[in-house]
Amino acid sequence: MNKQLPNIKTDDELADFMEGDLTEYLQPEKFYPTQFTFTASLEDLPKTENVHVRFSKQLLEAVKAKAASKGISYQKYIRRILETSLAEA
Repeated sequence: MNKQLPNIKTDDELADFMEGDLTEYLQPEKFYPTQFTFTASLEDLPKTENVHVRFSKQLLEAVKAKAASKGISYQKYIRRILETSLAEA
């Protein structure tokens, strides 16, 4: 018989709950096989090197606008474009 999950209201209650034996809350009949593929992105690596590139004002404004529409910084947007370009090669 599977137990009902408790009503957890605080982070401390959650931490205490997670430290306990959770096997009684599992429902193996609902398990299904799955496979996860994790790929490391170059974007996730530490940023240790600087690159200086000159852009026209119009190009930089366009890049900043596109990045803003995606909700990211323009530097991150440029790095993503470069990484995508490398992956295509």
